[in-house]
Amino acid sequence: MSECVVKTPIRVMLVDDHEVVRQGLRRVLENEGGFKVVGEAKNGLEAVKQALSLLPDVIVMDLHMPQMDGIQATREIKKKLPDVAVLALTMYADDLLPEGVDAGIGGFMLKDGDSHQIAQAIQQIHQGINPVSPALNKKLLTEYYRLHKQNSLALTNRQKEILKLVCEGFAITAICHQLCISLSTQKREMREIYNKLGVNSRAHACSIAIKAGIIKIVHD
Repeated sequence: MSECVVKTPIRVMLVDDHEVVRQGLRRVLENEGGFKVVGEAKNGLEAVKQALSLLPDVIVMDLHMPQMDGIQATREIKKKLPDVAVLALTMYADDLLPEGVDAGIGGFMLKDGDSHQIAQAIQQIHQGINPVSPALNKKLLTEYYRLHKQNSLALTNRQKEILKLVCEGFAITAICHQLCISLSTQKREMREIYNKLGVNSRAHACSIAIKAGIIKIVHD
């Protein structure tokens, strides 16, 4: 006889300085099912205190709030609860998005978005997916490449030489021979390149370097 598997609801905490917004979100999640709103907070200070007490799975965080904004609140929460997922709910695409990513916010949705999409975003971020409203995608991608270009400026000349040869398709041994370096040196430099560019593969490193204009490939 097969056992009936009971799905545990996602524990959600709502943070917004407008009560009407919190009430609306609570109704949406209750109607959708599969969620349990375990707490509410009207500013960042309350959010930090309640998060440490309630231990939610997902925090739906407003960015603009009095006393402590959503960015700082997220930083404080993630220091103590690194596994909690934070979904930003904002009115518009503003300049806090890059700071939000840096603080540990894992997804961004607009407040005027479809209620079902917001509920779906909470499910996604709980599963490790990073949901972003379509209207915010362009800004985030632009910032993503700007930051990678900025980080790539920290590459040493040797690292740029290695990366250029990698992008041109040279094998590891050929790179070592051409630059007169050991295999261990090449591996160490590649790890540094990955860390600085925030990537974990040769293909991704080349894609970022070429799009950012750091590496120029000349085709015959």
